[in-house]
Amino acid sequence: MPRVSVVMPVYNARRFLREAVQSILEQTYTDIEMIAVDDASTDDSRSLLEDFAGRDARVIVVPQPRNQGVRAALHAGVERARGEYIARMDADDISLPTRLAQQVAFLDQNPPVAVVGTWAQTMDDHGQPGVSITPPTLPGEIGWHLLFGSVLIHPSVMMRRSMVAEVGFYRDLTMYCEDYELWTRLNRRFSLANLPIIGLRYRLTTGSATNQRSRRDAIYLVQQNALDWMNEALPSSVAEYLHDISFSASGPPIPVSELRATVTALNRFHAAWLRQRTLTPAEQHAIQSDLARRLFRLAKRGWPSAPGQAVLTGLKALQADPALPLRLVQQRLLGKGPV
Repeated sequence: MPRVSVVMPVYNARRFLREAVQSILEQTYTDIEMIAVDDASTDDSRSLLEDFAGRDARVIVVPQPRNQGVRAALHAGVERARGEYIARMDADDISLPTRLAQQVAFLDQNPPVAVVGTWAQTMDDHGQPGVSITPPTLPGEIGWHLLFGSVLIHPSVMMRRSMVAEVGFYRDLTMYCEDYELWTRLNRRFSLANLPIIGLRYRLTTGSATNQRSRRDAIYLVQQNALDWMNEALPSSVAEYLHDISFSASGPPIPVSELRATVTALNRFHAAWLRQRTLTPAEQHAIQSDLARRLFRLAKRGWPSAPGQAVLTGLKALQADPALPLRLVQQRLLGKGPV
């Protein structure tokens, strides 16, 4: 029985597939099975996978009878998985050699954690490196972020099978943000973490239609989080602002009434999270700083249409984190862009 099952959905991925599979088979941690779910590819992806399976017994090819999409492929993969831990992988990414070993060691040492991801470095279609993606690492801080959007890089994660099985794996096959939907269910009961290592080379691809569907579903999940954590029905516009400021300070101006409502909802989320979770001092400090960052972004979005309310929101940001101006200057000087 392998200890780790690596689940990889595959659809017409011939161009990058060999490199992706090899990056798993060449891991320093070897007690694995690799479940490649071929979603009825029309190129020769399946034959390439079967060639790998013929040479390495750890590779298991699961063919889908018809193309059903990544969510159904993931569901089929985790149902077939036998490992204590289930790792994700995409057919166009590259896992660095010690990724699985470090994740297994972390989960072994941290029984309360259900999922652990890693940082990643982006690359283009030619494999040229891009920017590093470094999401937060502390479980309490990650849980706070997950109230508004995903901060786990899906193909980088390793999941504790027993805990994920309790909430039902990828059970909603209609969701385009199937990862965030699963994280929100896990976040209600367990801790999630990220390792501060580059464990994945993450290939950026375009797909605006899918991204827009994912964003719509994520906004719905923010509304569900409001019901779960605050027993409050959140207007979709407020949920949209709360989701979008997680990733960017840019966007259309926020009207004064909706700016007030969004600030109120954000503060209520903050109070609910602090009340319902036991946090370390480091987690509390990180969350307080992030609250200030979100308030500052709301102030920037509200300034063109509601300057008075935007000033009040900016003052709330300073109250939340008096060091915010210094952090803004430091990030500008270091070239990391706006807070």
